[in-house]
Amino acid sequence: MLRKPQNEGDRPVTRFEMGLYQQINAKDNEITGLRSMHYTDHAVQGVQAQISAQAAYNATVNANISFIQNQIAQLQGITKLVVPNANVSPGWGHVAIEPVFAVEAAKLATTQTSSSTPTGA
Repeated sequence: MLRKPQNEGDRPVTRFEMGLYQQINAKDNEITGLRSMHYTDHAVQGVQAQISAQAAYNATVNANISFIQNQIAQLQGITKLVVPNANVSPGWGHVAIEPVFAVEAAKLATTQTSSSTPTGA
């Protein structure tokens, strides 16, 4: 006694039909895998293009930074650090830092005035 299937799809299948269903399922899986690889390849190509553009931008920025660093080094070579007299030793009284030539000129003026005065007058 055979039972009547409750649903249209509920029926016994033969071994041959089961083999066909398995082949169709395997081909569907293969197609899905190929499609996913295809879309992944396109996505990877887009990312690679963005990476290439970023690398070119980074190279330009690095060149500009190197150029500016060279300009700063040149400017530091032609300038000197000046510290205001008030910052030399604050709280310790008046300190005067003068250029060497000013101190030497004062010493020279003192020696010239002392040598020009008559000794024994």
